[in-house]
Amino acid sequence: MRKELWRPENPNAIPGVRSYHLSREEIREAQLAHGVTDNHVGIDSGHAAADVYAHCLRWGRIVPSRQPGLLPIHVGWTPMKGRERDASWKDPKTKQPRPYCLGSAALPHRKFRLPLLEFNGDFLLDILTKLRKGPEGAGGFRWELTGQADEEYFRHLDAKVKKPEVIGRSGKVQVIWRLRSGRWPDHLLDCELEQLAMAMIHRRLPWATIAQPEKEEVP
Repeated sequence: MRKELWRPENPNAIPGVRSYHLSREEIREAQLAHGVTDNHVGIDSGHAAADVYAHCLRWGRIVPSRQPGLLPIHVGWTPMKGRERDASWKDPKTKQPRPYCLGSAALPHRKFRLPLLEFNGDFLLDILTKLRKGPEGAGGFRWELTGQADEEYFRHLDAKVKKPEVIGRSGKVQVIWRLRSGRWPDHLLDCELEQLAMAMIHRRLPWATIAQPEKEEVP
């Protein structure tokens, strides 16, 4: 679920997140208005993670695990967290990039598990770049926007560019996604990447089949 409405003076903004983001009550209202099921709502947990986890647990249900010996699992609102360059994002068998992984949020008990959807930010930026260029280079998929997408929206989406950097002592040069500048806004770009991750885990995009973690449970 996007956090795309601009509310500069929003008194109900989520703690730890800039005030123009939707409050969680507004997200819930938008979810119900559009008929979105609880397990298709993702909330960024990069800030105030414990508070995000507690709120996610308000919406959903606890179901038995499909894997023997594992704790029951919460199926509902899902906390999400983006990660960038990391060796663990490569499948050790196929050496292919892993678009996301489904772990468990750190809860203060072991009664059940809350899935934490972590996603490979750099990989999804590559996918988003393909989608923005048109369906010819994105497997026939068309990236569409609403009329609310204004100049500020695209400023966020263009926040990162690929830059060559020397990695380690080997002197090897890699092209890496970096912010254009330290103050360039990128919050709505994060939302687009989170939507891609959610679409992948629910098998709405073809890249979801790349390097799936073993014994994965989709909420």
